[in-house]
Amino acid sequence: MGMKVEQVLHMVGGAGETSYATNSRVQEKAIFETKTMVEEAVREVYKTVLPENMVVADLGCSSGPNTFHVVSEVPLGVESDTGVPLNEGNIYVSETSPPAVVKSYQEQYRRDFTTFLESRFQELGFGGRMVFTLLGRATERVPSEEPCQLWGLLAEALNAMVLEGIRAVIEPVIARNFGEDMLDDLFSRYAKNVARHLLKEKTKYPLFVIALKAKM
Repeated sequence: MGMKVEQVLHMVGGAGETSYATNSRVQEKAIFETKTMVEEAVREVYKTVLPENMVVADLGCSSGPNTFHVVSEVPLGVESDTGVPLNEGNIYVSETSPPAVVKSYQEQYRRDFTTFLESRFQELGFGGRMVFTLLGRATERVPSEEPCQLWGLLAEALNAMVLEGIRAVIEPVIARNFGEDMLDDLFSRYAKNVARHLLKEKTKYPLFVIALKAKM
């Protein structure tokens, strides 16, 4: 039986040790840094529209149906005409991904982000505004290390488990497809990979903050 993407592709809910709420310090910092922009957008809407009632919606819940996913579906072009994977050993774009795979992810993201903006525009009221943050990269090179690094470290853990004969070919997605029994082992390996990486360099994640307003 098929599952809707929002039922599978989301962060871990609740407030436990492995929950998104407990492990989202980077996002918390981003919200704090952009607070003044949000407040300014709210003030501008009020001064422009002078509404009797006003609604401010937070669409940043990564453990619920408002989640904005990485991609809506597996990008076209990540397999050859005969069904052979072109991005073998990876679970996302990486340094070893061929140009055709990188282009496929870019085109899929472009379509998804256009749909996202069109959908949010339909939800905005007259004179409404939207402020959102996007994970970026410090260089024009695609793929760059910053956004893809953590996915690469997770792929390393998965590949190691496959080589050891464990059936493992971000938690809700993996649990849905491969079962929950292997999660502790996988994320223990992932944590070691991340710790090893942090000993070599401090990873930084550039953020773009964009404020948009609906046409009057």
